[in-house]
Parts: sequence; C-alpha cells; structure tokens
Amino acid sequence: MFGANVFGVMQMCQVFLPELLAVKGTIINMGSIAGHLPIPFMSAYAASKAAVHAYSGSLRVELAPLGVKVIYVMTGNVKTNTVNQRNIIWRKRAFGTPSRINSTWNKRRRLPPA
Repeated sequence: MFGANVFGVMQMCQVFLPELLAVKGTIINMGSIAGHLPIPFMSAYAASKAAVHAYSGSLRVELAPLGVKVIYVMTGNVKTNTVNQRNIIWRKRAFGTPSRINSTWNKRRRLPPA
C-alpha cells in the first residue's frame, strides 16, 4: 500500500523535479478523505493517504520559493475495485463463506433460549 500510494508519489516527484523547476510547473497529488477520517478496516490505506497529505504539505512549502505549486486533491467516496475487493475480503474473514455462515446460523438457531 505504501509502495504505490506514498513511495511511488515521492519517486515521481523526485524524477520529474528538474523539469518542474524549469517550467515552474504544478504537482497534483491525489488524496482521500480516508487520510483524514477513520474508516474501519482501511487503516493501511488511510495511513498511506495521510502520509501523502503530509508529504504534499511539506513539498508545497519547500517548492513554493522555486515557483513550483503543489496541489493536494482530497476525494470522497469513489467506487473503485480497491474498496470493493477490501470489503469482500473483510466479509470473508469476518463471516466466512456462505456455507459457513449458513452452518453457523443453523447451529445457533438450535440453541435453547437463554
């Protein structure tokens, strides 16, 4: 998660910095509301987006005197495969397969009332 979301962003900025300085360009980093608000079972993703936010803020201050702008775009709820896959994986870990869910439900249903 950090490889793509954080270290990849840092590496792209470093590689293209000479060109950005020459034309006084703009860096646009994509963030997420997950980096600012806790979202259950998305802690690694949220931490990586919080890191991009912090990196963008520092980079903005460092590059402003050199004429390079840094913009951080914070997206909200966007339906992507990443989120869908995480939800599927989480459900399977938490509840198991449909047959396991049915088996557990049937066992619990037979228990005498407390």
